[in-house]
Amino acid sequence: MKKHETVHDMDTDDEQEPEMERKPITLEFTEEQRLFWRDLMRHKMRKELDAQLESKEAQYREEGYDDNVAIDRTINDMLPALRKSALRHFVEALIAIRHLGKDRVYEKLTKTAEELRRNGGLDPDTAIREAVRLSKHTLGALFVRYRDVDSEEESDSENDKETEN
Repeated sequence: MKKHETVHDMDTDDEQEPEMERKPITLEFTEEQRLFWRDLMRHKMRKELDAQLESKEAQYREEGYDDNVAIDRTINDMLPALRKSALRHFVEALIAIRHLGKDRVYEKLTKTAEELRRNGGLDPDTAIREAVRLSKHTLGALFVRYRDVDSEEESDSENDKETEN
């Protein structure tokens, strides 16, 4: 099996870590898991690549291909970029999930959801929605105005007038 080359961003002392052989990991997905991850990545990928996809698809339509063929050709042409984007967003999602495991807000909400599920007979997804609804007054504090944009614009225009005089 071929060893993967490693790149060290920082040179430490003269000591180098021994190169480890890394074997590819085979993952098996249920259809439900596959759809979950696909849908999670799709939104972010579309946001990132939508303009390129639309442009490429339009190009094929202009060349006379019907809609389905234009879409198929576009996806085939863009497959490397789509895969790269999907993997990048997959990594970001896994890192976010890891951070959630250490988060007190997440811990409290999941405990509340579990109690609602056990005691209220709710399914897991509905229990999470209900836990968030019950906590919305507290969660709302996470999303506060950064600064009052209107008063800042007024302040900027007043400062501009003062510097003109």
